[in-house]
Amino acid sequence: MKCDDTSLSQLLYILGNENRRRIITLLETRSCFVTEISERLSISPKAVIEHLQILEQALIITHQIGSNRRKYYHISHELDISIKKIPKEQRIVPADPSPEYQYRDGLHHLHQLCNIRKYLSNEMDKVDNLIDTQLDQILTFGSRAGISQDEIMISAALAHGAQTIEEVKELCPPSQERIEEVLFGLVEQGLVTRDKNHYALRDV
Repeated sequence: MKCDDTSLSQLLYILGNENRRRIITLLETRSCFVTEISERLSISPKAVIEHLQILEQALIITHQIGSNRRKYYHISHELDISIKKIPKEQRIVPADPSPEYQYRDGLHHLHQLCNIRKYLSNEMDKVDNLIDTQLDQILTFGSRAGISQDEIMISAALAHGAQTIEEVKELCPPSQERIEEVLFGLVEQGLVTRDKNHYALRDV
């Protein structure tokens, strides 16, 4: 199959991630479900799911539902990927590139970079939509579980990457005193870790 600049950019982006390469290597040997991949490769289930979605959208992998209702992922096509380094002396490049050559070569690289930016922008939009959906689910499930709105929002702020009380305050409406109170409770429950003045959600 002949790849254009866009598909090549996508492939480079996908295979540029070490964990995605490890997942592909594992799935080449056997079909696996999310938890199995997570345990074998020591990657969080959430990260595994995100990587699998990217690989499945690129048609590199696919899945089947097993008798236990689990999704088993496997390689959908044989992969034959190689990158060949051409010695510098074999490259067809003028010894003294003319301004016209440099202009055309610059346009080519600009085109490649714009394609990469477009692809990454589309992927970011998909991730943003997934984040919004996940946040709605957390709010719903948290309310059903009787968890306070403040605790839900502060936990979500930590999930977004906030690490200090000041950073949490920028993302949440509760007062600083309330944030400190909730964080203390989350640490006591073992849901959050604390290292001096920095907080983080504990891996589940």
